[in-house]
This record gives sequence, C-alpha cells and structure tokens, in this order.
Amino acid sequence: MTGLCEVYRAGCYGLCHLGPNIVLRENPRPKDPLQREDFQLTGQAGEFHYPAMTVQKMVRVVEEHVAQGRVLKELLGRLEDGLSSPPE
Repeated sequence: MTGLCEVYRAGCYGLCHLGPNIVLRENPRPKDPLQREDFQLTGQAGEFHYPAMTVQKMVRVVEEHVAQGRVLKELLGRLEDGLSSPPE
C-alpha cells in the first residue's frame, strides 16, 4: 500500500459489536458515494478487516500494514465470524 493512502470515515460495516473497525483496501476503485460496497465488506482480494481496534493496534496497522505492506494476520477478522480476511 505504498504511494497512495486515503482515509475515509465510514459506518461500522454492520459489525458495530466488533468495533472500532478498520478496513483497508489495496488498489481501491474510484469512490462512489452512492455505491454500497464503499461502506460494507465485500470479501474481495486486497480487502483487510481489523476489528476491535485500540489506539495501540491502530498504530501498528498504520506503521506495519500501511507503511510497510505487512499484513497483521494476528489482528485480522476471522472468516468463521462472518468477517472478511484475505485469501491465503
């Protein structure tokens, strides 16, 4: 995720009970404010869901995933919980 990073405020992605949530999308398409996919998990490759964020976890996500491109697998949401995770 080098070169371009945009930050948007969104809803809870239907996962309020797991929030605060961070959703990162690599190679996102242009934003369309009327398109629901911009405000929900789509399960597409390059989409990463980090639930239950704390200040410390958010710092790690920014420093490691955003800045260095290293996915923090131990912090990702789990598929068995109905959450989005990248394919292995």
